[in-house]
Amino acid sequence: MQCDWIIRIVPGRCIGISFRDFELETNQDYVEIGSGSNVGTDLVNGGKLTGHSFHHKAIVIENNVAWIRFTSDLANARRGFSAIVRGQPHNGCGGTINISNDGYIVVAFPLFPDLGYWVNLNCIWKFTGSEGRTLSVIFKDFATEETYDTVSAGYGSSPARDGSNYVINSASGSGLPEPAGFDTPSNEAWIYFRSDSFITNRGFKVEVSDTSIRHCGGEVVGGFFTTKLVIDSPGGSTYRKFLDCLWEIEIPFGGQIRLFFPQFLTEQYRDIVIVGNGTDTEDNESIFITHSGRKKPKEVLTYAQNLWVRFMTDSDYELSGWTMVVEAIPYTNCSGHLSIPPEGSITIGSPNFPNNYNNGETCYYHIIGAPGKRILVNFLEFNTERDFQDVMNIGDGCFLESGDIIVRNHSGHGLPDPGRYFSRKNAVWMTFQTSEFSDDKGWLINFADAGTPVYDVGAPCEGFVRVAEERVIEGSVP
Repeated sequence: MQCDWIIRIVPGRCIGISFRDFELETNQDYVEIGSGSNVGTDLVNGGKLTGHSFHHKAIVIENNVAWIRFTSDLANARRGFSAIVRGQPHNGCGGTINISNDGYIVVAFPLFPDLGYWVNLNCIWKFTGSEGRTLSVIFKDFATEETYDTVSAGYGSSPARDGSNYVINSASGSGLPEPAGFDTPSNEAWIYFRSDSFITNRGFKVEVSDTSIRHCGGEVVGGFFTTKLVIDSPGGSTYRKFLDCLWEIEIPFGGQIRLFFPQFLTEQYRDIVIVGNGTDTEDNESIFITHSGRKKPKEVLTYAQNLWVRFMTDSDYELSGWTMVVEAIPYTNCSGHLSIPPEGSITIGSPNFPNNYNNGETCYYHIIGAPGKRILVNFLEFNTERDFQDVMNIGDGCFLESGDIIVRNHSGHGLPDPGRYFSRKNAVWMTFQTSEFSDDKGWLINFADAGTPVYDVGAPCEGFVRVAEERVIEGSVP
């Protein structure tokens, strides 16, 4: 039997492999470990591992890619092996370490967490980031002899004799120090550890990073034809500790919106997502979601034009987080008088969309943009009965006049060519007429504020679509 594993971790980190159990047939069954992705090359740790003994000390590979190969013969079987593979911390008693822009490093003792630290240590680590940047120091694991083996940490190039740059002073025992993390006012930080000559413990693990990797939140806006906004919890596969993120969302589409979380996993009661209406993030009455844990929050329908989202995490678990989606719900009534939000858009669907429309209907729509600004018309989907049975017409302005036609008698499966149009005025009209026979899924069209001046200012629309000399169809607002 021959089994191969390829291991990859974050670029810039080393890989540590620790065996928890190891029992192979001596000299016949063996494990090989190497650096890189080419199995069989760049062996580490002296070649083949076989027999019944193994080292507690981690095998460190100075690469973020490694391989493991297990080979056994056809004779005697044994229990086998188990190993823990992890991103290996920076090991050693102190040192000077540079932190790159948007980078980080994890520091721990040479045998952490497999064996305890040594006695009679005096270790100081000094960290330096780029000029103009700041650092974040976060303890992730901590266990020292109570009172006698202590850790201090602070900002600046080294500990000040008067203690003025200490943030953590002589922490010891089991459990994270208080505070468990801090940000520095400059690009320098330090950690000092001292142990006595008696009892030892597991030690500690600490992450020191460029503070920017914990930055999160900000303003969220959409562009032309945006019908969906997506916000993910920061950090990629897992979010980080000590976050306080705030997103301020300006909804770029008009009408009703749907807010939902397709996936959600945070630490129950401790890593919390809060969502509110409006722009005042301090207004508790605007909050309509406060949630944590494994279950998804309930879907919310709202007409809000502004939302805010806050995500706060503590010092414990880092989980996969969440994704929040805000999407436009198309206007699907037959006929309507609709306005496009400034610098935004609205989406209109055929009646019942995405289900089939009805037979024997005639629908009239009037879409008004920002004063003096053209409208960008973008077809997203189009499926109607062919051969001019179920047809759409779109034209410039407030009235149905043949000289203002943009799209004439379009039907069938497929978008009109080119599928995207600029109006000449700040208003367009649209009609959709269906026959008494077959139906289909229908259409979906986005109308956006183009942001460019109109060619023909003309008279302002008065809130109706003029169908004929004697006939006026009043619009209905969703």
